[in-house]
Amino acid sequence: MKIIAGNRIVAGSRMANASVPPFRWKKRVGTSMYSETPLNNTLPPATPATVCVIDADPSDRDRIVGLATQLGHQSRAFSNFDEYFAAGLTPSLGCLVFDASQSSAEAPQHLKLFKSRNATIPVIALVNPSSVSEVLRLLESGATSALEKPVANDSLSQVIARAIDDCRRRHALRERYRGLLAQVSQLSDREHQVLQQIAAGHLNKVIAGSLEVSVRTVESDRARVVEKLGSQTTGEAVAKYAQYQVLTDLGFDADSTTEGPIGSC
Repeated sequence: MKIIAGNRIVAGSRMANASVPPFRWKKRVGTSMYSETPLNNTLPPATPATVCVIDADPSDRDRIVGLATQLGHQSRAFSNFDEYFAAGLTPSLGCLVFDASQSSAEAPQHLKLFKSRNATIPVIALVNPSSVSEVLRLLESGATSALEKPVANDSLSQVIARAIDDCRRRHALRERYRGLLAQVSQLSDREHQVLQQIAAGHLNKVIAGSLEVSVRTVESDRARVVEKLGSQTTGEAVAKYAQYQVLTDLGFDADSTTEGPIGSC
C-alpha cells in the first residue's frame, strides 16, 4: 500500500521522498539576553476535533466515523461535497477524509472550494491504486495527505491522528500570533524603533543617538515596551517580538487564517 502524508510519499512508493524538515524556532536577535519560548507550550487542551467524512459508500462512511469515535473525536458524514457545503460547516479543529476515487474528475475543484472556506483544515484523500497523476492534482488542489485504497484501519487512524495533532499546533500558532499582534500593535512608532534596536543588541546610548533623543527617554520607552508586551523583563519582551517577527515572515496576518509550516495538517 502506498501512503502519502503531507508532501512525503512513503511505504513502497516509487516516487522520491520529498519530506519537509520539522519547523523549529530560531533566534532572531544578535544577543543572548533572552531564552526562547517553544510555542508547543501554547497548545490548547485536547478538546474533541471534528472529522468530516465524504464518501458515497455508506459502509465506508460508517467505518471512518467509527475510527474517529475510537480516537475520541466528533464526526459528520456526507455522501458528497454538495451535502457538505449545504450543511454550512466551518470547523476550526479537525480534518476531512474523502473518497476521491469515485469522482476523480470533479474532486480537485471540490477540494479547492473546500479549502477556500476551510483553509486550515487538513484533507486526507482516499485514491485509486497507482494513480500518481490523480494524487498530484489533489495535492495541488489542497489535499495534505493521500492514502491508496483499500486502506487498513490502523493506517487511516494514524494519519487522522497525526493530521489533527498538527492542526492543534497550527491552531495554537494562530492564537499565539493574534495575542502577539494585539500587544505589538499597542507600541508607538518610537517604541517600536526602540524595541527593534534592542533586539539588534544596541545599548541605550547608541539607540538614543540614532533616534536623537536622550538616554532617559530611551529608558522610559524601554519600560513601556516591556509593559505593553506583557513581559517582566526586556529579554522576555525581545523574545516575544522575535516570535511575532517569525510568524509575520511566515505569512500570518490580522485574520490569522494561514496554514503555517507545521507538519501535514
